[in-house]
Amino acid sequence: MGLFGSPDLYPYDQIEKKCVACGKMGTGKFCSECGVPYKRHAKYFSTAATIVITMSIVIFSLCFIAGGTNLASLFLSAMIAASVCFFGNLINMILCFFKKRRNRLYLIHALLSLAILFIAFLLYGLICIN
Repeated sequence: MGLFGSPDLYPYDQIEKKCVACGKMGTGKFCSECGVPYKRHAKYFSTAATIVITMSIVIFSLCFIAGGTNLASLFLSAMIAASVCFFGNLINMILCFFKKRRNRLYLIHALLSLAILFIAFLLYGLICIN
């Protein structure tokens, strides 16, 4: 309680903040739309996203080492890892949709991995043509 007397008058609950993940304005300690604490929005990264990125890194390194560590295997393993990352983030977006939560981080990560997949596909095609 302290300075403000009762927990109802605590000013933290009355301040409206904009959620970084979903963009909605809200009061309180948690976002009403996506359920993430406001204090952790800046560095919020879910366990599912961590698992997807870790799997992508492991698959990329295994494919690159197994492919003979040349330039073509680099781009091929980048395509495989980016597709794993894209489909993992797509699954996370679908799960957030069913939970009625909007989380733009999965959309941003899915679009970034789709861009990496497209660039690696083009570079792999250029390497194979030459």
